[in-house]
Amino acid sequence: MLKIDCHCHVFDNDCVPVGGMLASRFGISLSRKAGEWIKKVKGGAEWTSIGNLLSFENFFFDVLALFRQAADRQEKDSLFAVLKSPGDFLAFMKIGRLGIKKIAMELMRRAPQMDIWVPLMVDMSHAYPGSGSARTYETQKEIMSGLVLEAGGRFMPFYGFDPRGKDALDKAVRAIEGQGFVGIKLYPPLGFKPAENEEPGVEEALWNLYAFCCDSRPAIPITVHCSWSAGVYSNEHRPGIGNPKSYYRHLADPAHWRPVFARFPRLKVNFAHFGGLGEWAALAAGDTPRERWSDTILEFMRDYENVYTDLSFHGLVTSPLADGYRKVLEKRIRGVEGKVLLGSDWYMLRIQCPLQNYWRSFETLMPDLYWRAVGENAFKFLASRATKEYFPRFFTANQRDLPKAYREPFNGAVPSSG
Repeated sequence: MLKIDCHCHVFDNDCVPVGGMLASRFGISLSRKAGEWIKKVKGGAEWTSIGNLLSFENFFFDVLALFRQAADRQEKDSLFAVLKSPGDFLAFMKIGRLGIKKIAMELMRRAPQMDIWVPLMVDMSHAYPGSGSARTYETQKEIMSGLVLEAGGRFMPFYGFDPRGKDALDKAVRAIEGQGFVGIKLYPPLGFKPAENEEPGVEEALWNLYAFCCDSRPAIPITVHCSWSAGVYSNEHRPGIGNPKSYYRHLADPAHWRPVFARFPRLKVNFAHFGGLGEWAALAAGDTPRERWSDTILEFMRDYENVYTDLSFHGLVTSPLADGYRKVLEKRIRGVEGKVLLGSDWYMLRIQCPLQNYWRSFETLMPDLYWRAVGENAFKFLASRATKEYFPRFFTANQRDLPKAYREPFNGAVPSSG
């Protein structure tokens, strides 16, 4: 049977607004205030006006937060990774310098046991005002479409949708219907909720997206970032927000999806990361997680036919907590094993461990779940009008043949090897 990595990335450093992202990861107020301080110094400002920038609330809050983060076993963000294993973090940083195509080829080379990969795109252009990337999102999309053709069907990407973008829905529909994309990726911590946003235009774009995905038969799949302990976050200032990182990371709380499922119970959604590595690390160690997002996800999985979750960036399988992780995971997913997917979160995963170690550990630790998650579960999640109709048509329109092995499984045939 063909095996599918349902969650990976192939963007490079030029796709990321590095300044804004670092500010969100390592201290929003700290980075902003430091930048303001530098500008005022260059402008010849007096020390008294500069000193006003360095108030305890605006400057030292993030410094203290960084120390707390470094000492927090449940906090699995980048600073934790740097301090725990600087060698792995350096290996991760080097991959981002390779370029999109080389990163994609490295993914295929380092995971020969996989047959299909699902690269998830993320549009960061609206999250970090004044900190644009070197490569536009439109260009990133064009490169991804080219990779789909070059890989001969082995890449089935999800289009990164941000409801704040101009003509956001039209662009997403074009990506699905004619540019080689088979699903939608949402990343709420970049500055929006899945529902009940204050901005009317954002709400309208999201509800129209859900209607488009549901109106397709079978439904177009959506993968949404759902981790409180790792990820990237907006650094946009909003009135009334005391702790920006906490505010933005909690936009990914699965509870925000209740009004969406109330209106679209058929919507096909994968809650990526199953609540996040920090939560599962605490459960595996016998501790009490600070957040219990997996409870809400499990509720949705049991109540709605098309709700899934993926185990991605779950490097616990290569850690001393591996056996504890296996026991608590198998207990909690009992009855919904058919809705669990597996993803590497390459190349974010390299912060934790090499890709081969990850897949080998999952297969060894939980062989039954491994084969089901990368096989039949993954095909069930990806089966949609996009994989059945639009994806093959994209190849035909570009004078390419989609190999039978990657076409038949989505037409009701039994998945085959090779």
